[in-house]
Amino acid sequence: MRKIEVVLSDERLITPSGLFMVGQAMAKSDLIKKAARMRTDKRSQPQIKNGDILLTEIGMLTLGKTDFDYVNEFHKDEEYYKMSLGIACSTALG
Repeated sequence: MRKIEVVLSDERLITPSGLFMVGQAMAKSDLIKKAARMRTDKRSQPQIKNGDILLTEIGMLTLGKTDFDYVNEFHKDEEYYKMSLGIACSTALG
């Protein structure tokens, strides 16, 4: 697993760096594991785990995005978002 280095500075950054902290908190929680085990009958993309969908939505809410459609903005650096939140599926971000 790749590591993310957190560096303190006086520079003001407005970035999605908080996702890493949320991802670490969710990794310690049973919530995502329980969601991944839940079964759903009808889904357009059943290969995406419920836990990955939940992590994506939590990440969106962390950034103040209340509509799931905003997930398309994150295709520019998809690898960072998946790594930060611990999302396993390659198609979870859209």
